[in-house]
Amino acid sequence: ALHHEAELLRTENSQLRGEREGARAEVATFQTRVTELEGLVADLRRREKELEAGVVYASSVEQSAVTAQARSEDAMRRAARLVA
Repeated sequence: ALHHEAELLRTENSQLRGEREGARAEVATFQTRVTELEGLVADLRRREKELEAGVVYASSVEQSAVTAQARSEDAMRRAARLVA
């Protein structure tokens, strides 16, 4: 009876070791995925900053174009007055 119970305990111990190894493998997989996701988040943050910089640049270009348009219209009015 003791021999049989010892055999059952060995079998159970072996199963538990297998489960523990499986759990360790899952943890390693999750840690790898977390690292990958952290990298993706960092990339997205960099891209967001690049886009924000692009928007600021585009806004300044637009403002320059508006200013140039206003100067051009003003010059045309002055030229029209000189011709008239």
